[in-house]
Amino acid sequence: MCTIGQKIRELRVKRGLTQIELANGLVTPSMISLIETDKANPSPKLLQHIAEKLGVAMDYFLEEGTSPWEPLSAYTLAKAMLLAGNYEEAYSLLQQLTGSTTSLSLSDIQLLLGECLFYMGKYEDAIQVFERIIDGQPCPYERRVQFHCFYLMGKAYIELHNYTLAKHFWLKAYEWASRSDSIDPSAIRTLLLDYVRLCLITGEKEEAASYVEKANRIKEVGASIQEIALAYVEKAKLEQDQENYKSATDYSHRAVGLLEAIQLVKTSIDLDVYAAILQGDQGNIQEALTDLQRCKQAYMSIGIDSENSFLHREAARFCLQLQDYDTALFHATKALHFAKNDKERAYVLRTLALIKKELGHLQEAISNVKKAIQLFASREMFDELTKSYTLLSEIFALLTEMKAKTRPS
Repeated sequence: MCTIGQKIRELRVKRGLTQIELANGLVTPSMISLIETDKANPSPKLLQHIAEKLGVAMDYFLEEGTSPWEPLSAYTLAKAMLLAGNYEEAYSLLQQLTGSTTSLSLSDIQLLLGECLFYMGKYEDAIQVFERIIDGQPCPYERRVQFHCFYLMGKAYIELHNYTLAKHFWLKAYEWASRSDSIDPSAIRTLLLDYVRLCLITGEKEEAASYVEKANRIKEVGASIQEIALAYVEKAKLEQDQENYKSATDYSHRAVGLLEAIQLVKTSIDLDVYAAILQGDQGNIQEALTDLQRCKQAYMSIGIDSENSFLHREAARFCLQLQDYDTALFHATKALHFAKNDKERAYVLRTLALIKKELGHLQEAISNVKKAIQLFASREMFDELTKSYTLLSEIFALLTEMKAKTRPS
């Protein structure tokens, strides 16, 4: 059966076109040459353009009308099966892909095959797969694949109790990681911490300590999960614009996975926040403040700073109940800084007015509550307007009382 590349070449020759003419406006002539010799695979969009130039439907190039997205779907399913622990099923599905014409990188398929073998306990077979991937790649090849091959080879040798080779390949993985900015900082930290554990097993405590420091430095300079996810989104856009659809899909999958994970974590933290607030409203204020601080740190660890406005405002409210006015003022000021819309600002300004009222700074309290009233009015939040006007009346009453006390009799 003819490959896609062979079919393109056959049609091009029949149409009397050169590779330069076919490539014009699409890709470079050298890319057409690589496609025709089956050394590269066209993206679905490029294949559609080639089909249009050669005057045929895209289905002509596909085996039995197979969609160009079918291999990608099978690969993604195999990856899901692997993560779910269905290693044999994933392995079987991947084996079917290795002999098919696909826009997927053969190294990516082989890497997943090797992972399946590793988790199936076939460590020596897995090592052979990883060695073939490395041997078949020129040095400039994508370093992500090299990194994972070396890392998994190290893990396989750990299972085979060959600690010397495990250390060798983990150091190779770290060497490749240091040459690339496309490898997740979390993956590098995991590698280094695994290496540290191995050094402790082999009694090399000084080396273990030095790699703990390397891991900590990566943690200090590493981006948050949110920042990594957004970086993947930008990389996916760039690859999409350059018609590198396989890479774009890969980066998009990574971004989606991280963003979904962030959302799940955020939902869990949200529940902890409301549990802390409920605890404070039931009188356990110190415990509530401790839990809110823990939630604030959890939000920041996934790169969500905007939640700090609500957390600081609730902390200010609880400190106000404890009559710890200075700490309440600190939290209210922070809440105002992090407020991301007028609604949040209005709530914080009213809280600030309450604090200023207790501190006796009545003119500042009046100014704050008037600003809150304007913002609540602009959003037609009538219940909050009523509360704010009530507070304003109380402050004016206090101001009148103070003036009366200071007026000469």
